[in-house]
Amino acid sequence: MKSSTTNTASRNMDPHEIIDQRAELTATWGIYWYLPSLMVAVFIAGLIGALGHHAFYKSLDGKRSVNQLSMVRIGTAFAFFVKANLVGAVVLAYRQRIWFTMRRKEMRLKAIDALFGVIEDPTFFITTPEMIKNAKLASVMALVTWLIPIASVLSPSSLTSEVSLIDADGICKVPVLNFAAENDYNFQTATRFFGNSLAFYNYTDMVRRTGESSYDMPSYTSQRLASQAIYNNGSVGPASTPCEAYNCTYTVTMRGPGYKCENVSEDSVLYNRMPQMVRKENLVPNGMYIYYANVTNGDFLRPQNESTSNPQNVDPDWIAGTFLYEPELWIGYVVNTTEKLPEPIVVNATDQDRNVINTFEYKLQPETFHCVHYHVDYTFDVSFVNTQQRVKVHKIDYIRPVIDTIYGDPDPRGGGIILPDPKNFLRPGQKDYKLVSVYHAIGVHLRKFLKGKIYMDKNIPYTMSEISMTNLVDQETAFTIPNLAAGIKKLHEDILITLWGAGNLVISKEEEVPCKMTRYSNRFKYYAQNLWIGYSIVVAVTLASVIVGAHSLGSNGISSDTLFSRILVTTRNPTLDHLSRGACLGSDPFPRELEETKLRFGVWHEGEALNVTGLGLSGMDGKPGHCAFGTIHETTEIVKGGLYAGLPLPRIRGGLGYLDLDNDSMSDEEEEEEEDIFYNLEPEEERKVPFLACGNRLSE
Repeated sequence: MKSSTTNTASRNMDPHEIIDQRAELTATWGIYWYLPSLMVAVFIAGLIGALGHHAFYKSLDGKRSVNQLSMVRIGTAFAFFVKANLVGAVVLAYRQRIWFTMRRKEMRLKAIDALFGVIEDPTFFITTPEMIKNAKLASVMALVTWLIPIASVLSPSSLTSEVSLIDADGICKVPVLNFAAENDYNFQTATRFFGNSLAFYNYTDMVRRTGESSYDMPSYTSQRLASQAIYNNGSVGPASTPCEAYNCTYTVTMRGPGYKCENVSEDSVLYNRMPQMVRKENLVPNGMYIYYANVTNGDFLRPQNESTSNPQNVDPDWIAGTFLYEPELWIGYVVNTTEKLPEPIVVNATDQDRNVINTFEYKLQPETFHCVHYHVDYTFDVSFVNTQQRVKVHKIDYIRPVIDTIYGDPDPRGGGIILPDPKNFLRPGQKDYKLVSVYHAIGVHLRKFLKGKIYMDKNIPYTMSEISMTNLVDQETAFTIPNLAAGIKKLHEDILITLWGAGNLVISKEEEVPCKMTRYSNRFKYYAQNLWIGYSIVVAVTLASVIVGAHSLGSNGISSDTLFSRILVTTRNPTLDHLSRGACLGSDPFPRELEETKLRFGVWHEGEALNVTGLGLSGMDGKPGHCAFGTIHETTEIVKGGLYAGLPLPRIRGGLGYLDLDNDSMSDEEEEEEEDIFYNLEPEEERKVPFLACGNRLSE
């Protein structure tokens, strides 16, 4: 016999011609490439879609969150692409599995309906337990087709937009101070404005604008900036961050002025030089003062003249503007320990023409210290957070005193004081004269606030010092902060830091330094585990389904489908024709007795089922059999590789004129004669041949 792969002509053939042409054909074994290729292709497409989804979200991770809705839509498109392909692969594998199952299991027609329809109607899982009982693996595969879409719902949530801290190493152009620039600036000869100086100078020749300049006083610019730092209880930073839209941290180093302080006790070598009023016997609770500062000894005087500015003719080469000394800070203060005394003490103290009485309930601790103005190398850790500058002194190296002289050191040999070495004096025109002038000017502003005193009378504080306007004094108690020396050093540093923000000074400059830049920004955040938890599961079960489908293909020996054409050719069974009388329209409600009829897909025969293969039933004895759905009694199992053709040729028999199957009682010549009669009928005669009708009785 010919194989069923023989192609018919594409012309519009008469059905009788098609029947004649296909009369000798048999069913073809072999797995056609299209369906398994499609099953594998859609699985690979789904896998590629999942990887593409991952790659797309990975490319967005950490980037600015822009067009967020569009990005989520693209992600959702990926998810549905993956879902569609994986479900398609499972469905194709499922269709092979149900043919595998129906060859081996007898099921009621209702269960067979469920197998064919469950991937479209999930209620079959509930209404048809027989399907699950007899087709467990197929039922699981059908369930998978309904669960895979969950991944397409969950996967887009793996991409979110979060406020994230962004770190970056970069180079920042930051403000610094170069005090040495004052040495090179002379507005007498300048052709353009380079910035404001921190000091005012006098000139020896105002007409020709020549000669050396001599220090006169701090400039108004320096006074304004120092006052800002002090009145704001801290430093005033630059108007804008040097890191643009970022927060940043960096380290800068510079040389500038600073005070080096040390405590002075009664057994200290400095105690003999300490001014009398600063000593502890004049401080509460022994005396009346809770703060006393001597910060002007040896100060630069205005106006400059030899009798006042060069006392005792200490500098034979003195000229106006010479720095003989840099005033030291001698400060005594009282710490309120807030430690309550067993009983209050009453103190009666006298100072010049003043007599005071105070009663103290807390332990009060007098302290004294001494500070010298130094050239200092600073290392600052600077950070900008939301444009707010924060500066921390990381390291301080004290180089040398601004003026290396001592004012009023008693001569151990007697006869007054030790005169300083004139070589340490600094005169106009000498190296670093303007640099020291600026240092001195900054010290003037600080000492202006420190000088004076605060005393107590009847426990009422009376202040005679501008220190009360600073954060060095507790505004409620009038006592200074506990560690006043550290506070003064910090206030001096705040003045320097405020100068950074001015930007219009001679000493202002910028330099590039390594910096750590950070900022909070809305950024895409990709949680890969959320994506792959869902995808890995559905890909795994889809792969398992494809493997099951491939096994079913191999076991079936063919690839098939659930299309109408496949149902048409697998239900050619006269028994089914009789069973379906009255239901050929396929309308609802479907006859219950038909739903309860058990069928399987096997090799059809008339009569009782045989226990042995052969006689044309298996297709292995050279005689073609017919494969169709049928009852358990009229079908046997399909044997892979067997010879199967279809129903025997129909014939006209008996007075009713109904189509019958092959009759072994007739000879071959008789069968051919009846076939010729039937197939050569004219259309008018063919219509007179009665066949089984769609109703409940035969047509007349």
